[in-house]
Amino acid sequence: MYTPDCWQSFTINVSNMNALSFIINSTGKFSVEWEPGVISYYNIPGSATRSHTYTSPYTGQVRISSPNLSRIKSFVTNSSSFTAAPLRSVTIFGTEIQKLVGLLTLNVGFGLDISLYCSTSQLPSTLTSISIYKGDLSGNLQYLPSGTTYLNVLGTSMTGNINQLPIGLTTCVIGGTNTVSGEIGRAHV
Repeated sequence: MYTPDCWQSFTINVSNMNALSFIINSTGKFSVEWEPGVISYYNIPGSATRSHTYTSPYTGQVRISSPNLSRIKSFVTNSSSFTAAPLRSVTIFGTEIQKLVGLLTLNVGFGLDISLYCSTSQLPSTLTSISIYKGDLSGNLQYLPSGTTYLNVLGTSMTGNINQLPIGLTTCVIGGTNTVSGEIGRAHV
């Protein structure tokens, strides 16, 4: 089987990986091309861990495809979901994440060399929960998705006044080299 050309795709870049897994919650079918010619198809909607073990350390792209990327509702990585050889890495860029126009939950990089490099303006407007532990979420707070209720970001370089945080934000943890300012008493949180 192959992934039809008319399907929409987003990619993540991996380096020196022995095995890779992540959790995707989708309301429709999708495929994962783990390496050229090695494709897994998932036709049952829902949330589950998707995994692949490489025969030797793999460096290249992993492509996730769907007839409609807006059906992917969450993308989650964590410390138990990746195993790799030394000097491994997983990199996700904002130009790819912004293709997930229906994404509600993004959780990237807890505990390993999994990095997201993204501007706040590249985040899907549908996001309600954002956790980024490595990489760089740059840009102004005013461009965070307006429906965000949970924000936990480390290793970031955001700017702006905390009065620009989304009104419905209930949890906010920001660490890194940020120039965020403002009075907490005047913030929406």
